Amino acid sequence: MALNTHLTNTTAYASVVEILVRAGGTSQELSDTSGLATNTTRKFIRALRNRNLVRVVLWRQDTMGRYTIAVWGWGRPAYDAKRPPRMTSTQRSARRRMKKREMSALQQRQEKSSLGEQTL
Repeated sequence: MALNTHLTNTTAYASVVEILVRAGGTSQELSDTSGLATNTTRKFIRALRNRNLVRVVLWRQDTMGRYTIAVWGWGRPAYDAKRPPRMTSTQRSARRRMKKREMSALQQRQEKSSLGEQTL
């Protein structure tokens, strides 16, 4: 007997809607939970968005610190969360300098601790 994929897909779509209604999530989180492909989940969110059923609850930072990851939730798009402003070049430079200082301080501490172990 063949597996009824229609029922499997409807269950997956139902789980996406349930997550959107209860807590919300990113398209990646929704696809991981439902078992649907990420692209399918994005298309489903886009279809719900076109019918004014989902909104952006908040924006998360990606690995580079930019607010590009939308967290979707059930509700009208008129109430979308505002995306935080982009960092200026001055802010990016300051962050880069701070990380560089932290890395050099960490390296100095490691060098001091390795020298201390050699003298023992």
